[in-house]
Amino acid sequence: MVLLEPPLKHTQRLDIARLAGILGERNLVEEEVLTGLLEASQTGAQPFCEALVQGGFLSDWDLGRVVSEVFQLAFIPTEQLKPDPELLEVFDADFLMQQGLVPVHRFGEVVTVAMPGLVPADALAMLGAATDLVVLPVVGTVQGNRAWLDKHLRPDMSSDSRWGNLFDEGEANVQRAIDGVAAALPAEGQAGHARSNAGSLMGEGDEVACDLPPAPTFEPETREA
Repeated sequence: MVLLEPPLKHTQRLDIARLAGILGERNLVEEEVLTGLLEASQTGAQPFCEALVQGGFLSDWDLGRVVSEVFQLAFIPTEQLKPDPELLEVFDADFLMQQGLVPVHRFGEVVTVAMPGLVPADALAMLGAATDLVVLPVVGTVQGNRAWLDKHLRPDMSSDSRWGNLFDEGEANVQRAIDGVAAALPAEGQAGHARSNAGSLMGEGDEVACDLPPAPTFEPETREA
């Protein structure tokens, strides 16, 4: 399937930079992080919303809540949508994987598509232009979309090295984007981010035990005469 160039206008402008601005104004994510992830996403390293969630800078739930509020879209976690796998035959698999989009339901010429938080309007326009369908976006979750796409689109890596290389490259780009943002943060910001990630894995009063147990001792073996 050949993806056409997006039309000049779209019914609803979904702007990633605007979302980044709102997140900064609400002090949900540090400005340095937002700037770094925006720049990385523009170079094709990783979609902005996926970098936010997978990098531990914002939860899936908080991201979906903000996107839904700002852009007046329904927020339905992907796990609750029960997408129709047969719709995958209509769309380009590489494009869906690249953008993290999940086609959910088709009614006539209208297809509902779950976004991983938010994608640029041009991505949805390209999807519609390639299929002659009207795309109706809803706000899904980053992790839910990826889990569904991995289950239904990710083939056996041993059968096609092209797919294996694609995912290896994608994971490397994710790590480079996160490392680049972390390096740009001041020392206090890096420590705060590390504490935030640790806090999401442990309760408030939990402590991390770093002491190793003592090495085992063994009685010398005796042999009978």
